[in-house]
Amino acid sequence: METVERKKPRPRRSFTPEFKADIVERCRRGDRTVGQVARDFDLTETAVREWARQGRGRRRREGGPEHRGAQGARHAAPGEPAVAGGRRDPQAGDGFLREGDR
Repeated sequence: METVERKKPRPRRSFTPEFKADIVERCRRGDRTVGQVARDFDLTETAVREWARQGRGRRRREGGPEHRGAQGARHAAPGEPAVAGGRRDPQAGDGFLREGDR
């Protein structure tokens, strides 16, 4: 029976906020994918995506372009339930009657 040799886990690394911001900016430019940037810097795609998500949240809190509505509000299409805060209103109907509805 063969013994499978396992890799030792790499020690946990920490990165400065400036480094993370630089990595996220490289991804936002659009000339390279998140995976390509992650491989270039020996990072995981998951970590880079998380940094980008955190950066979007930080910009919203600080009044960045996304906070001011640059992305535009999402409006419900005709026949679509109302949307409040980017989520479906659980009380809004879909316009169809179901068995037992009046």
